[in-house]
Amino acid sequence: IEDALEGREFSYFAISDGKTHKILGSAKDYKTLFDGDNGPNTGSMGSVSPSGTVKGIEEKIENDLVSRAFDGMRKEGIFYKGVFYVGGISAESKPFCIEYNARWGDPECQVVLPSLQNDYVDVVQASIDGKLNKIDLIQDDLTRICVVGAARGYPGNYLDVIGKRISGLEDVLKIPEIKIYGAGIKVEGGKFYANSGRLFSIVGKGRNVLEAREKVYEAMKLVSIEGNNLHYRKDIGI
Repeated sequence: IEDALEGREFSYFAISDGKTHKILGSAKDYKTLFDGDNGPNTGSMGSVSPSGTVKGIEEKIENDLVSRAFDGMRKEGIFYKGVFYVGGISAESKPFCIEYNARWGDPECQVVLPSLQNDYVDVVQASIDGKLNKIDLIQDDLTRICVVGAARGYPGNYLDVIGKRISGLEDVLKIPEIKIYGAGIKVEGGKFYANSGRLFSIVGKGRNVLEAREKVYEAMKLVSIEGNNLHYRKDIGI
């Protein structure tokens, strides 16, 4: 930020046991409200994994932003255990760190973590026990896209949408390769109602971005909020 960097953002995830670490994956999130990266910033309106931004610079990210950070912490007597999240930017094909986080990202977690074929509990336990070197992470090569469904008015005033019924989620739940992650939803009598600004995430997967986009947006078409009060971006993955 101080350098006024211009480029493309990316999110990069690793897990550490204090002695070693493993890379979990990359993602791009879409922070602004409207298509084309316009409008106010939100908690993110969607994500895609893997991120095309990191292609060709993965080694630089690993060496300069991940390994270097862990080495620095160990020199200070900090043996970090847990998920490690790099918020970075690629400027002139060189990665720079904007921030580090000791957590997963939302909605990046929704598209990165499902690629892991290991039992996640085993991976976390190995992190706690200092035994990550004994685990080989197995990850698929699919592309995943997450689209966030929000109440109209978010991130501003969306109070008029609170309590309105969300229709169609029941149908989406029946689609085998689609995942729904709830957020600001209230369930009463088996029906879904808006209870916040960010309501749910729908994740589709495919062999490439085009296939994942087609699946996730076909699912989103089934969902609505009474009074035409559902908002979501239509360019996630572009």
